[in-house]
Amino acid sequence: MRSSSMRIYLLTGVLLAAGFQLKAQAVRCATASRIEAPQTSSGDLTTRNLRHFGLVFHILYRDSSEHLPDARIIGQVQVLNEVFNSPGAISQHIPGEFRKLKSPAPFHFCLASRDPNGNPTTGILRKATGDPGIACRRENGRRSLMSSSLGGEDLWDPTRYINIYVVNRDRCPAPGEAIFPWDANAEEDGIILDLRAVGYSGNTGENSPYLLGLTLVHELGHYFGLLHLSANLRDCTGDDLVDDTPAQGREYFGCPGGLQFSCGSSDMYMNYMSLVDDNCMQLFTIGQVDRMLSVIEDYRPMLASQCLQLEPGGAFDRIGWAYDGAYWLLSGEEGTCWQAQVDLFDSTGKLLWQAPADCYGRLLIPDPHSGIPGGIYYAKIYNDQHLRTLKLINR
Repeated sequence: MRSSSMRIYLLTGVLLAAGFQLKAQAVRCATASRIEAPQTSSGDLTTRNLRHFGLVFHILYRDSSEHLPDARIIGQVQVLNEVFNSPGAISQHIPGEFRKLKSPAPFHFCLASRDPNGNPTTGILRKATGDPGIACRRENGRRSLMSSSLGGEDLWDPTRYINIYVVNRDRCPAPGEAIFPWDANAEEDGIILDLRAVGYSGNTGENSPYLLGLTLVHELGHYFGLLHLSANLRDCTGDDLVDDTPAQGREYFGCPGGLQFSCGSSDMYMNYMSLVDDNCMQLFTIGQVDRMLSVIEDYRPMLASQCLQLEPGGAFDRIGWAYDGAYWLLSGEEGTCWQAQVDLFDSTGKLLWQAPADCYGRLLIPDPHSGIPGGIYYAKIYNDQHLRTLKLINR
C-alpha cells in the first residue's frame, strides 16, 4: 500500500501551453448542481465488490502543443486508481473529526482495449480540430465536441464506456465539466477536461492549481452522482444528499488550511467534491462512496470493464520498456495484460517506488524526484507464479 505522500511520485509529464492561467479563485467545475437531484433507491450497499470501468479518451487538438502524449493519459489513469481504490494514509490536513469518515471506493479504471465493434484499441483517440470554440459550444441543443457532425467526436456507447473529452478550454468558464447520470442520454454523456488539467504535472506551477490529476477525480464524482458540498447554495440550505458530509454555507477555493466553519459546524473543504486546489483535496467519505455505488446501480448499471485480457505466464517474457527522459513506459503484448506488482530500485537496491498488484498492459514508472539522475535502475515485476527483473537505463 502506498502512502498519500507517494502521490508526488506520479508522472512528471510533458508540460503544455505555458499560458495556462487558471488562478486559485477560478471555478474548478462547470457542472451545474441539481438541487432536485434524485435520492438513490438501491438501499444500503454494504458489499463493496470491486467494479471495473473502461475509459475512452477523445483528444481534440488544434496543433502539436495540444497533442497529449499517451504517457499523460496513462499517468492520469494511475492517479484515478490510486485515489479511488487505495485507502492511503490519513493526512494530517484532514481534521480529526473527519478522519474516520475517509473511505476508498471499490473502483478500478483502465483504458478500453476493445472498441464498440470489438476491434482492438488503446482507448486513446485523437482528432485535429481547427475550431477554437468547440470546447464549450452548443449547436441545436447539443455539445459540439460530442458530435462528429458538429466537428467533434461521437460518443462510444455510454452505457458501456466512460467517455472523457480532452480539449483546450481556455474559452470556457472552468477546466472540467461532467454530465450527471440523470441528465445523460445516448448523445450527451461523460466528462470534459481542459488538456492542461489532465495527469500529474508536479509542483512546477505551470498548471497551477490543477497539478495532481484530481480534476478528473472531482468530475467522476459528479458523473457518479455526487454534488458539491454546498449544493451551490450559500445559505446553509443546500443538501448534497450525503449524510456524513456536514452542511456547508459556502464553497472554498485555493487551500484554506486549518479549521473553517459555516452552518454551525466545521466545513469539509478538503473533500474531493470541494472546489479547492489539487494539493488540498484529501478524501471521499463513506457516505459519498455509498451514494456513488447506489447511483451506479440505478443509472449506470451496464458500465463494465473493457480492459485488456489477462495473458498468463508468457506475457512476462514480452514486456518491453522505453525511456524518454522523464519516465519509463513498460508495455506488454498488444491486447493483453500481465498481472503483477512492480517495484523500482536504484543500483544500490534502494526501493524508490511501487505499483500495486494489478493487470497492466502499459505501466508508467514515474520519476520520483522530478529528474532521476543518470544511471542504472531495476524494475522487479512479479506475482505468485512469475518473476522478471528489467534493467532500466537513464543516460
